Amino acid sequence: MFGRIIAIAVSPACGTCCAGLSLFGVVVCGALSHLFSKKYAYLGEDWKAPGMTHEIAASNLLQAAILYAIFFGLSIVNLYTNTMRQRGRR
Repeated sequence: MFGRIIAIAVSPACGTCCAGLSLFGVVVCGALSHLFSKKYAYLGEDWKAPGMTHEIAASNLLQAAILYAIFFGLSIVNLYTNTMRQRGRR
């Protein structure tokens, strides 16, 4: 059972899915961070919690984008190592 879970986790399909979702997260969080830092007028008011400012929201979104970028890099490394393993190099 545990071996099957590991096989799924290191499969190229898992790496591709994680890379795609992480790249999407980088783009969305980066774009929203940019909009919040420019104090874009059409963001609405639903995001405002007590004490929340545009600067704090932009900083939080930038941190999330950086985390997504790290996981994107790890997914690419996963895909690269799987490609090398399939070619017989290791």
